[in-house]
Amino acid sequence: MKHIALTTLALGVVAALDAQIPLGPTIEAGNTDSEWDLNVLPNPNDTGRFIFDNVASFLQHWPNARYRNGHSLVPAVVPQGTILYHGRGDGTFPSTPEWLATDPEHANIFCLGKVETGCWQLTVAAVRPLNVLYFDGSGAAKMPDGAMDTQDLVAWGEIRPEKYIDEIGRIEDLCKWARKHNVDGLMRMEMDFEIMFCDFHNGLEIVSFLQLHTFDFEPPILPGGPQLMRHVFDGSLHYSHVAGSWHNRAPGDTRFQLDLTRMLTFYDTDLIPSLVVQRAGKHRWQHRLHGISSKDVAIALDRLGGMFDLQPSLHSSVDWTTLFRVLVERYAGRLEHIRDLLLETEYDSSRTNQTAHRVQNVLTSMLRHYAVFDAIPSGEGLAWVTPVFELCARTHTKYISSLELSYSERILLSSFETTNKEICRVVTTMWANGVHAGLDEIIPVSPKATPDALRAVVRGWEESVIRLMAWLDWSVWVRCEPACDLEEFCYMPEWPWLYKGDEDEGVRNRPQPKCIRRYVD
Repeated sequence: MKHIALTTLALGVVAALDAQIPLGPTIEAGNTDSEWDLNVLPNPNDTGRFIFDNVASFLQHWPNARYRNGHSLVPAVVPQGTILYHGRGDGTFPSTPEWLATDPEHANIFCLGKVETGCWQLTVAAVRPLNVLYFDGSGAAKMPDGAMDTQDLVAWGEIRPEKYIDEIGRIEDLCKWARKHNVDGLMRMEMDFEIMFCDFHNGLEIVSFLQLHTFDFEPPILPGGPQLMRHVFDGSLHYSHVAGSWHNRAPGDTRFQLDLTRMLTFYDTDLIPSLVVQRAGKHRWQHRLHGISSKDVAIALDRLGGMFDLQPSLHSSVDWTTLFRVLVERYAGRLEHIRDLLLETEYDSSRTNQTAHRVQNVLTSMLRHYAVFDAIPSGEGLAWVTPVFELCARTHTKYISSLELSYSERILLSSFETTNKEICRVVTTMWANGVHAGLDEIIPVSPKATPDALRAVVRGWEESVIRLMAWLDWSVWVRCEPACDLEEFCYMPEWPWLYKGDEDEGVRNRPQPKCIRRYVD
């Protein structure tokens, strides 16, 4: 189906959501009596949907290029036997902390020297499981406006925007922290994933150390800075982005094993309350850690160190990554299908009745396994559909909520339940309104809605699904439309690869996908 531009109504809904974060502490949306009230909206200060999307996006290039400013830190393991790459201008084996790439195309950017002497690419294998700390977002985007905040806190205990280009100082101080906690390296994302590795003599074995052909290169004024990136823009850098795109979507880069039972997220409003006011009135693109209180920094760093110093005594064996993916897979495609059907109807009102039945069928497919036999309309209200709503919202986590879980797992559970509940609240309400309009093929209602009433139902559906999708804001819905040609690929503007026009503040701070040439002549 062709992409359909958002209508004025849709744009208004999205704009309203952008500003829907007032000041104040995190509170529950309602008390026990209103827990399953279909009219109760999510608490605007609740960050569960952000945590959900962070977790669902871990190790995936596309969503972390879209939202550069990471908020989560996760202990991870690089399995024994994993191959990693390091490019350099000389044949000296690294004796200080250096960078390892997960794909050779990325390392090749730094394989620079003279035509006469070539350059060197080191390939190593992990001889044991390597302990690393994963920073989500685009942690290697050398920009002063938030992408490196989480690293700043670990390295220096405060946000240091003026040191955004100080990569040598950053890796040295991060490795000072790492050595205290038996951590081998720090993992982050540039145009592909990389590890800031602290000791090349510990845990690695040389597979090859090859002298390769290269082109003439003069070192830039700022090592690793914009001059370097412009110099290799048309060659290695291009293909490094192509390699990064291999990990665009789920499951992402599977060469790393995340331990979500020990995750730290700065969206945790109980642990980090000072950032609630910093996010007030801001869109997610503007969320960062700047303004965090020194007390909250100390608490976060203490918890982070404890993740590595002491193995958790309490956690489950729940596969959280798969659980989160199940929810996205269940709803992403069908919500988009409903939205497109409804938006098409705006341009052809004669299809309202046909579209309404089609949408109701999709809604029924989402909820039929929750629609218990005694859930039938009684009167004009929607109280009859409460059991369906509750079953939809609780089925995936009813058992899990009874388990002994770590602190991090409780955060995961809460974020999943917050996200799932709002999806179920909206979808159940839409389905029930369709039943009342006489659109359902299983639950007959008489009399059926008049043409005017049916149009009102369809218009309400459109607003509801657009609002829900804007609230969820899943990156799976963000892509190049129409699709790129065979000799193009879909690119998300990211540091350091900004095309003409991408330097515009709006594009720079709210990147949107575009088609670019796959091959460089």
